[in-house]
Amino acid sequence: MRNNPITIEIPSSGPGEWLETIKSIVPHKVEGNSIIVDNEVGYYKISHENVQEGLSYAFIEMKSLMPFRYVRKKQSGENRFSLVITLNQAPFKVINKEENQTIYLDHPAKAMILSPHVEVSVDVPVGDKMFLIVIFLDDNWINQNLTDQNNERNIQDLLSLNRPAVLYQQVETNHQMLIKQILEAGSSRIIKLSAFIGLISSLFTRFINKEENQKRKMKKYDADSVIQVCNIIEKDIASMPPLVTLSKKAGMSLSKFKYAFKYVTGQTPYQYHLKYKMDKAKELLIKTEKSVSEIGYICGYSNLSHFSRVFKKFHGILPSEI
Repeated sequence: MRNNPITIEIPSSGPGEWLETIKSIVPHKVEGNSIIVDNEVGYYKISHENVQEGLSYAFIEMKSLMPFRYVRKKQSGENRFSLVITLNQAPFKVINKEENQTIYLDHPAKAMILSPHVEVSVDVPVGDKMFLIVIFLDDNWINQNLTDQNNERNIQDLLSLNRPAVLYQQVETNHQMLIKQILEAGSSRIIKLSAFIGLISSLFTRFINKEENQKRKMKKYDADSVIQVCNIIEKDIASMPPLVTLSKKAGMSLSKFKYAFKYVTGQTPYQYHLKYKMDKAKELLIKTEKSVSEIGYICGYSNLSHFSRVFKKFHGILPSEI
């Protein structure tokens, strides 16, 4: 059996583009709005439908006989999000390299939302039957159908995550009924649209509640670890250690560290270091006889004009005016 997975790059724009990519690589046949692959690579049936402007979906049945890795590249200017729902128990692995994050969707009825600004790869297991639905929705559709004055900020926070957001709970009975309405061949377009809005709205509410609960559950030792990292940052006014190094010092994954640091300090590590640097520069200008260029050099700036621009942007005055 082949050990290295076959890698296929897929766009984040929608199921039509997905299918065109797969059709160009794997022998297949077309039946209506579905493509079917049934050969030595395994059995795949992918059905898709455009429900409304900004809303489409793909229903996927598969049993792979070879290891596949689907890589979804992040795309600048793309605004289409993916909502993935597993419909049976078949473990597959989702990897977000930028955040050093691995997610195992190893239980039935998990849901995951993916931003187009996040690059992920999905490892498909060999020999397991899998059923999943992938819903594609752009931000215009989300704003028109899901957003109101009570949840606008929460939804925008959810959509701006630089990592996949995952629900691990069992999909509820009403969700299963809505999915059934979506997939039934006899369902009218109006019934499907109503089912989609009900399903997506309910899942988004649960995603938001999960993110809010995580914020409230910040453990004391995590907060203490962030404070320790702040002390490390303040030891070197000129430069800041790489984020990966800081996250290891905190004993956290990179994604958790970035979230925890922002939660505790209200700033990113870069913003925190810059504020510390500019405050220290102002203090040195006031309390010492050092020249502006000397203080700029202490703060890590070899170019005096660059130091002056950053200082003025931060404090509203030039360092020479102090």
